[in-house]
Amino acid sequence: MKYLLEVRHIPLNDLLRFKFQLAKAIQLKIVEYRNAAYANGYQIFLFSNEAQSETSFVHGFSFLNQASAYLVNWFYKGRFQFTKHFYANVGELKSEGEEFDCAVTIDTLPQVKYWIRNLAGKPLTSFWLPTSTDRFYPDFVVELHDGRILVVEYKGALLADSSDTKEKKNIGELWANKSAGKGIFIMAEKRNSQGRDIKDQIISAISN
Repeated sequence: MKYLLEVRHIPLNDLLRFKFQLAKAIQLKIVEYRNAAYANGYQIFLFSNEAQSETSFVHGFSFLNQASAYLVNWFYKGRFQFTKHFYANVGELKSEGEEFDCAVTIDTLPQVKYWIRNLAGKPLTSFWLPTSTDRFYPDFVVELHDGRILVVEYKGALLADSSDTKEKKNIGELWANKSAGKGIFIMAEKRNSQGRDIKDQIISAISN
């Protein structure tokens, strides 16, 4: 208030008249500063040279052999019959589109033991990674026959270069790099910059 009166020289009557707009502007500025602080702390504690982050599988996601752990809002009803999904029914997957094509590719790979359509908004049972503002739930979690866990996030061309996608890619790769070879993360596209389709992208990731 002192700054507005003495530095900006705004009359007190004007401040009183626009007090609700002023209060809203202050609230928005507080949110802006808070989000900036979160983002800065996120970068420092996870990605700086001094960061000591590590991946642990002790209390993380696991394939639970009980139907109550897979609480879906709706089920896939397409013609393609998935044979490697961990549960009998696939949750929250449309019967066409690029994510569906990605799921079909995963299901038909011989290296795959089983997989699950990961459910967003289920922090107690789904696989998630932290972002600077929320939780990131990748699209698919896969167990390979060699015991490694493959996490696949599919992104269409319109979102491939967004800041949100880049943040998810960074945390996914950090999780994999800190997993001592037990975890693999891939941000899959219909066709990547090397000209590889989804199948080739996944095979390349699990072959390294």
